[in-house]
This record gives sequence, structure tokens and C-alpha cells, in this order.
Amino acid sequence: MDGISSTDLVVAGISLTAPPADFAPKVDKEKIAASSAVRSSSAKPGLPIKQMVLAHVTGAALVPPIDRVLWVVSFDVEGLRVPSLGPAGAPEDFPYVYSLVLVDPDTGSVVYSDWAAGLPQN
Repeated sequence: MDGISSTDLVVAGISLTAPPADFAPKVDKEKIAASSAVRSSSAKPGLPIKQMVLAHVTGAALVPPIDRVLWVVSFDVEGLRVPSLGPAGAPEDFPYVYSLVLVDPDTGSVVYSDWAAGLPQN
């Protein structure tokens, strides 16, 4: 998936597989993309969407656990940084690695959102 590596998905406890061939979402991709609830659930509100796919999402370690078909939305976090809260001498900030939102395909409601930031590259 563009915007989040398979390794980052594994670390986040999320697995994506193809949805059933006959699955038909009640809320289409365009409505999800236009949703202010989806956009405000990203790491920073208003980020551009990088990719959106319909997938069977499994996340047994998530709270609550997820095992269903959802819209998976990744956001473009290129160049964004999160401030460090570390002690004196710690790096000032860290680059975002990904921002991901999972959306119910029947209601358009946000089911789960997650983001991660990594250590600066030297």
C-alpha cells in the first residue's frame, strides 16, 4: 500500500488481504475521500490522501480487535515532522513514517486511526 510499508503494517499489528470478490461497499471511495471525519483523523488534519483501498483488515492486537472489510486510507506525510518531547540533547523532531485511517464501508465512520514517527536518518 502506498504510504505505509508492509513492515510498518506488521509492526502496527495490521494485516490487509483482498476483500471477497462480491463485497459491495455502501459508501463509495469518493464519499470517503471527501469526509471531514476521515481527513481530521489523520496525523495532521487536512493531509492529502496518498491511497485508498478496500481490504479485509485483521488486527487482533488492536483495541477493539478488527476482522472485517474496511476502507484503508493512507495519507501523504512526506516532509512532516513531529516535535520531540525528549530531554535536553534529544533530537528536536522526528519524521512521520505513516498516517492511516480505517473506515467502515457501510457507514463511512472512522473505525481506527494510527500514525507513527521514526528516528531521524543520519
